[in-house]
Amino acid sequence: MAYEMKSKFIRSILDLLFNQLYNFMRVLVTGAAGLLGSNIVRVLLDQQVKPVCFVRKSTDLSTLKDLPCDFVFGSLENKEEVELAVQDCDAVIHAASIFSHPENSYDEFVKANIQGTIHVVEAVLKYNLLKFVYISTANTLAPGTKERPGIELNEFDGFHLDSNYLNSKYIAEQYVLEQVEKKGLDANIINPTFMLGAFDSKPSSGRIITYGFNKSLIFVPPGGKNFVYVGDVAKVAVRALSSKIKGEKYLVTGFNYTYKEFFELLLKQSGRKKKMVIIPKFLFYTAAYLMQFLRGKNIEFNISNAKVLGRDNYYSGKKAIRDFNYLPTPIELAIEEALDWFKKNRKLSY
Repeated sequence: MAYEMKSKFIRSILDLLFNQLYNFMRVLVTGAAGLLGSNIVRVLLDQQVKPVCFVRKSTDLSTLKDLPCDFVFGSLENKEEVELAVQDCDAVIHAASIFSHPENSYDEFVKANIQGTIHVVEAVLKYNLLKFVYISTANTLAPGTKERPGIELNEFDGFHLDSNYLNSKYIAEQYVLEQVEKKGLDANIINPTFMLGAFDSKPSSGRIITYGFNKSLIFVPPGGKNFVYVGDVAKVAVRALSSKIKGEKYLVTGFNYTYKEFFELLLKQSGRKKKMVIIPKFLFYTAAYLMQFLRGKNIEFNISNAKVLGRDNYYSGKKAIRDFNYLPTPIELAIEEALDWFKKNRKLSY
């Protein structure tokens, strides 16, 4: 308890020191209703900056309910709609992307994650916006071990994983860096690890929490990953708006855990006792091969997803901690916040 109070106090002081920020009046946030986007919107509002939320007409807006935001409805695939959203803004945080869905072919990832990013960047350049912050993923950088975690200098090693999501995000990231070099785009790239926290309406990454809470028996995959509080990622994304540096990648990380360690934390935090079955790597991959053989590649548990899930995805965020003065929030607090939100929104079984 003393540690938590001390860390909260230190974080609040850092916030006050760093957040004498912005000349920005209006910031466009793509993917504003998602887990990260809705947290970014709240950070902007805390800093007296007007969020402009770019979302599809079909989007569930429950995570933005009663917030004083402006809304622009449209699709990233429509260049004219993107330009209409961008033209009256001062900066953009581009958090929208598609991650995975059984029906999404690579063409769908290209349209949303690559072409959508191109449309936003072109609009930012056309209207001379002050800053562009691109939300990518940590997995466009090669991970490491717990002893030597991955850093920003690590090259992408994910093509062999055959992941439509990772490949499309890497290509989009390279395009952004190319525009920094060729067109003078004032942009930085945020590479968050696995985000947890409130306002995960689908849920997306929070499914690991609903799975561990709702199932009577937890099957634990091999490997592990870096888990980060989504509020930390949102703060860094907003702070990147005022950065005088451009063309940099920033891993935003929390803590490295095996999946077994994470589920132990979740069970302790939720006060529930359950049995865990740790799946050996060869059996985990064999099951994915069989599922894909029987049902085709366009399923959620396919070979590429199993390869991503089953390896050690460990990272260090020292560069972002240095440049943006944030202290990683203990993942226990992220789990607690996520559990509270899921309970209020009836995502948990009792």
